[in-house]
Amino acid sequence: MKLPRIKRANQEMGRLIKFHREKRGLTQKALAAKLGVHYITVYRWERGTGTRSMSAGVFLRLTAILKIDTDELSGEIKL
Repeated sequence: MKLPRIKRANQEMGRLIKFHREKRGLTQKALAAKLGVHYITVYRWERGTGTRSMSAGVFLRLTAILKIDTDELSGEIKL
């Protein structure tokens, strides 16, 4: 059983991915091609599912392409 807190965190990550992808003028297919993943994978991330299976390498490439801080995408809070 998934905890509601984890589900909310995944959904928030998905919203951030979509927001920054659109801000950069990328389609799901274009982002997927840059990352070397299927566009359905990007679709799932944006819906808040599938983010747990994202590798560290893909995560780092994603943050570089979207030009966002890794802490922002992972939901870390800077003190």
